Amino acid sequence: MPFVFVYQRYFEAHLNALMRDAQACQRHAEVGLELVTDQPLPLFFHILRILRGWALAQQGRCEEGVSSIRAGLMDFKAGGYGLSVALYHGFLAETLFMSNSVAEASAMVEEGILAVGDQLIDLPYLLWLRGELSARAAHQSVTGHGSSNRPTSLESAEASFRESISVANRIRAKTVALRAATSLARLLAGEGRRSEASDVMVPILKEFTEGFDTRDLVEAKEIAK
Repeated sequence: MPFVFVYQRYFEAHLNALMRDAQACQRHAEVGLELVTDQPLPLFFHILRILRGWALAQQGRCEEGVSSIRAGLMDFKAGGYGLSVALYHGFLAETLFMSNSVAEASAMVEEGILAVGDQLIDLPYLLWLRGELSARAAHQSVTGHGSSNRPTSLESAEASFRESISVANRIRAKTVALRAATSLARLLAGEGRRSEASDVMVPILKEFTEGFDTRDLVEAKEIAK
């Protein structure tokens, strides 16, 4: 029975991370960690720390989040586990990105992409992250905090977002496709390409008939206005 309860909390935490509901993810992860403390369930102990770390970072506790994910991911890999390892690299990369460790975040994204293998479900998220990192590099070149290769960074960001959308559509991962489309539309609009931004957003928004209070859809509707 302990396994069942821990698995339930893991599933809830994982689902809420995919939905980008950080508070719910943290709540379920912490309950799961309490349940697993006295049980020989190392896999869940490792993953729940990763999920908790992601949730903490999303709420501004980046240093604590990075530390939690690093520890969980290191033990996860040391234990020989492989399922979703690319996704967990992405969670660490996203958390590093939020803590302004951009170079390390970029390296972690590339490591995650190499780890995808036949787990194609994790690839669109990693490609979206790669695009976000390239977009940040382009922004920093404008503000004087990065290199001067702004056109290259913008092209890389756009290519990554479009590839993310393409792969996500191929495997019917509509939420990640929406997230990448939102980022692409934001990028295009920022470059004065508003008609193209609209062409990206309108078709994909029409595919959704529920979940309009989720973070991805709220952000998408804001961009589409």
